[in-house]
Amino acid sequence: MIKQSHLERIKALPDVFMLASLVQFKYIQTISTPNDTNFKVGLAGGHEVFGKPEQYNAFIDKYLTWLEMR
Repeated sequence: MIKQSHLERIKALPDVFMLASLVQFKYIQTISTPNDTNFKVGLAGGHEVFGKPEQYNAFIDKYLTWLEMR
């Protein structure tokens, strides 16, 4: 599940950091919440990447840190 601190960090970001124009990280458009099997990261151009549920928190931490440093 999403840690409350992740939600607070997301809400604290200016709107511009939530735009689809961001990501290698700048190409990320969507991040699903994890289920029992995986979570999905949607990238610009229609590409999708899947991660294991146990990778979710580390991925979100790394992504949010990148956003906060921009």
